[in-house]
Amino acid sequence: MNGFSHQAHQLVIYEEAEWRMRLASAADNTRLCELFRDVDMSADLCLAEERGPDFFALQRLQSDAAYSVMLEDPRQPGQPAFGCASILARDAWIDGHVQRIGYACDLRIEASHRGGRIFPTVIREFMRFMQKQEGIDMMYSAVLSSNERGRNALLHQGIKRQGQPLAQVMTAYNMTSIQFVGGRQALDPRVQRAQASDRPALIDFLAQQQKHRFLGYVVNERWLEQRLRDWPGLTLEDFFVLKDGDGRVLACAAPWDSAPNLRCSRVVAYQGSMRALKVAYNLEARLRGFPPLPEVGECFRFQYLTHLEVQNDDPALLNALLRGIYNELRTQPLHFMSLMVPQGSRLEAGLHGFRIRRIPMELIAFTNERSALHGQVIRTLNPGFEMALH
Repeated sequence: MNGFSHQAHQLVIYEEAEWRMRLASAADNTRLCELFRDVDMSADLCLAEERGPDFFALQRLQSDAAYSVMLEDPRQPGQPAFGCASILARDAWIDGHVQRIGYACDLRIEASHRGGRIFPTVIREFMRFMQKQEGIDMMYSAVLSSNERGRNALLHQGIKRQGQPLAQVMTAYNMTSIQFVGGRQALDPRVQRAQASDRPALIDFLAQQQKHRFLGYVVNERWLEQRLRDWPGLTLEDFFVLKDGDGRVLACAAPWDSAPNLRCSRVVAYQGSMRALKVAYNLEARLRGFPPLPEVGECFRFQYLTHLEVQNDDPALLNALLRGIYNELRTQPLHFMSLMVPQGSRLEAGLHGFRIRRIPMELIAFTNERSALHGQVIRTLNPGFEMALH
């Protein structure tokens, strides 16, 4: 369920002469999927992050209090919405205490309505609404570092009040993709697939790791049970665990594929440097027997390394864990596996021995005047963030 009733879906939460923002409902599913299909992320590798057939399905994996809005032109009744946004509410750890926070996502706006102050106004007014609905005084969002238009709209165009910034970069990170281009890696025997007997130790490890993250998830038995029940295809045996001699978990990750029923990354175009790179990559793929890059109109095949935790961000532990997962996945028709690595983290050193591609991204934090963190510098190398759900 979304965080509002079907009867309330026409509620307008903000309106100006040229546009308005109203709550979405299941009736908007088709238009929401269209916006994601048609509004691509322009770059040398131009992708469309498609959602469907149920737009709201990905949100339900993360929160039972998810709110989406449609952006419309009231002067043109009957015309489809030109944009959308979502905020998902959840409990999170902040300095040893559990607080209600939000995650802003699904920000899409057609080119005809870009370049103005709509984006920052959406964030500000949507956050005001969420403050009343869910008690949220802080939220965060992920954005491509190369998306200067969207990034600047969030950080600089009007998101200020009383001299205090409402938005700031919280974490710079890389969406790090390990390509399946070589043979087996040296195996560390401590890395194994989780068994039923590992469940208590795994829950304890995840809970302690998340508690020490800024905006970490509140993990317990029920939390893991919900994920195993609701995430399509995810089982306990999908978790890879690295344990010490006493059976304590020191690192873990669960490879998971969000396609085809939740989201997929479809190629719109290869441009600029990506044209030559595609030719070289596919030549090597034919010679060495790994999957070529998808053609225009096709989707990338990859798995996210979800629930990734490494004790003390130890690069040696991460490297051993990655080698074990790589060996298991390399025979599948995958292009890569992806993990989040904060820029400047010790985890960077754990990537040696792999061919990788980095896409710089940022987590942007927003606060309002009621937040104890308002006006403070918010920086962390250990955010509570599941990249597979962004």
